[in-house]
Amino acid sequence: MTTVGGAGGRSGSPGGGPAGRSWATWFERALGLVYALVVVIDVVISTDYIRATVAATSPTGTAAVVLGTATLLGSAAMIAAGSRAPWIAYSTVTLMLVAQFVVVASVTDPSAMPPVWWSWQLAVPTFVLVVALLPPRPATVVVALAGAGYLAVRTSPATGATAGWHSAGSELLLGLVFVALTAVFVPAWRRTAAIADDAARTQQRVFAATEGARATERQDRVASRLLHDEVIHALRAVALPAGAIEPHRIRQMAGQAADLLRDATATPTPAGESADLVTALRELADGAGIRVDLRPSGRDQLPERVVTALVGAVGEALRNAELHSGADVVTIDADLDDDGVRIHVVDNGRGFDPAAVPDGRMGYRQSIVGRVTEVGGSASVTSAVDAGTSVVLAWRVPDAPGLASHRLADLAGTRNAIVLGATMPILGFVVIQAGLRYRMLADPWPALLAVAIMSALTVTTARRVVHHPMTARRSAALVTTATLTPVAGGIALLPADDVALAYFAAGAGAPALALVSMFRPARESIVGAVVATAVTVGMVLRLDAGGGYLLPGLPAIMSNALGVACLLGGRLTIDRIARSIQRSEEMERHAHAAGVQLRVARDVMAARLGRVREWVLPFLTAVDDGRLPLGVADTRREASTLEAAVRDDIRLGALIDDDTRGLIARTRLAGRTVEIIADSDLPTDLPDGLVTGLLSAALAGDAAPVRTVLTVTGAPARQVSLMVSPAPAGPRLAASAERLRARLLSGPDFLLVIVDLATTARSVVSPQAGTSTRATAGIG
Repeated sequence: MTTVGGAGGRSGSPGGGPAGRSWATWFERALGLVYALVVVIDVVISTDYIRATVAATSPTGTAAVVLGTATLLGSAAMIAAGSRAPWIAYSTVTLMLVAQFVVVASVTDPSAMPPVWWSWQLAVPTFVLVVALLPPRPATVVVALAGAGYLAVRTSPATGATAGWHSAGSELLLGLVFVALTAVFVPAWRRTAAIADDAARTQQRVFAATEGARATERQDRVASRLLHDEVIHALRAVALPAGAIEPHRIRQMAGQAADLLRDATATPTPAGESADLVTALRELADGAGIRVDLRPSGRDQLPERVVTALVGAVGEALRNAELHSGADVVTIDADLDDDGVRIHVVDNGRGFDPAAVPDGRMGYRQSIVGRVTEVGGSASVTSAVDAGTSVVLAWRVPDAPGLASHRLADLAGTRNAIVLGATMPILGFVVIQAGLRYRMLADPWPALLAVAIMSALTVTTARRVVHHPMTARRSAALVTTATLTPVAGGIALLPADDVALAYFAAGAGAPALALVSMFRPARESIVGAVVATAVTVGMVLRLDAGGGYLLPGLPAIMSNALGVACLLGGRLTIDRIARSIQRSEEMERHAHAAGVQLRVARDVMAARLGRVREWVLPFLTAVDDGRLPLGVADTRREASTLEAAVRDDIRLGALIDDDTRGLIARTRLAGRTVEIIADSDLPTDLPDGLVTGLLSAALAGDAAPVRTVLTVTGAPARQVSLMVSPAPAGPRLAASAERLRARLLSGPDFLLVIVDLATTARSVVSPQAGTSTRATAGIG
């Protein structure tokens, strides 16, 4: 039964770009959208220039202006729609140049022309389009011809009062800065897409080489957990005193465990690449024998093995709460986000002391903690007597280890290429502008000194961040410099009817802010951009309190803010790609692991669950269909005996043959104690027949010991010990110990046999001691 407290509505795709497309496809689409956005912004900024040009030209010039603007908008629409044909770049450049020459020839009043040539803002995206669409050599030729044509048009007196080589060169220089940025950014952008699409394929090939060796061991642990979580819990429920659990719930648990054992040798269902955790948790909660308040937040696909592990751990927590805690409600909070999931399971039961849980208890350390840590997650169980129990499970998309790291290094290189390719041309432009405009300052030395400090700090930081993280102190120095540089230049500006004044007061801090944007938290560069833009506005208003310079200088005034916005967008995209690579590789890794396990699961499951099925399934089936009465002493005693036998199988597996299992069961049914204790890191070099030989020697005969304890210890001791109390009267156990070259310790009421695995050879074990015969009936 389940109560759903709330559910998120987010969904995601397990790999690739948005909506499941490849990153290469998505990146090209993003480039088109960015280009279209730049064109629309530039047309809006140029509206006053276009309007003034139309008023100063004949109808032919007006048509040319409309043609040029429509050409650029049309190219933006086609690029945004997905077209990448080279003819778009060639035709756009041609029509834009033709439109400009026609406008120059159609000017009727040069004095009425705007201070900024009408097509200047439109020329910048034209250059960007050429570099983005054409190969390097044709793009260089087209940009050179287009630049020469622009110089020819811009030096014509018909373009207005600012016509001439000085303005034309300054404008063309800024255009070439954007050309350089595009030439660096677009290949790096596409390289990033290629890295992202290649990540999962290569990682899967590498992972295949190592996963096979671990598949059998992992599947063996899965079988052990299934035995513990289903079979042992069902047997424990039958063994509890009458009234502890409702009879229909006991029979339901027995039926589920019986179904598991019947399917032990069935071919496993192939695991998909991803699974829906929330749906799986709802199904688990609906089938629980205790009231569950499920409160999911967010929704996303996770690797199949991760979902299986998390749901298995939650199921174990629910069974523990039902069987042991006395709780009446369990709350499950499941929070999913882009980085993974966190599940919090809380019950209001009697609790327990985790420190008192023996190492051999599987439900706590293996079925909950072990199964989650095995898939790369983390788990913790917090409890106290009379304070309930809290289980926290978490799985995060891991940082890409090993061979995946070279892709993230490539991404970091892409980021560095973008930021350095953007910073250095802008820095060069700032230095050139400072050299050209310092005559407009009443006292140029503070401004030149500020530009020099900013340049030196930017260059040294750019060289350092390629290999080292940027510190908060260096970031603060860059933001401070970016803010004070326009102040130093703008405070001494002389009033003049020249928009270049606004350009000199603005944008000087852009290179420093670019570095902060790419290598520090976003808030630092945003604060710097806002402050620098506000300072620039203040400097421009000093020249003209009415704001006459604000509109003509708007591109420069907003340069810091726009630059930071663009670079932050690029950085966030790269960060998202990095997370996507890690998530995609993890999904592929888990999917491949599931595929490898399918090849070994049938044999392992048949060996582990199939072995237990022969002597447990008849009992569980009889409980399920009501042929065995619940609560009576004989049924409870047999359930306890079978539960102990399943625990023995989990700990030692095939090291105990069927004859020895039957001998142990009969000893337990006779009221005598047999304990088997084994480390989780069971030694892999146990001699054949060692365990069965010792147990058979101790238990065979008419007078079995009252208490028998077998302990198998892994590293560093690596030994097997058998303690029987009282000491057996016959010589059989002592003879076996002598044959194994074991140490014997004895007392008035016990005999201890210690076998050191480092000195015991396989050849010393009696061949008949390890002989296994297949049981034909239940061991009880």
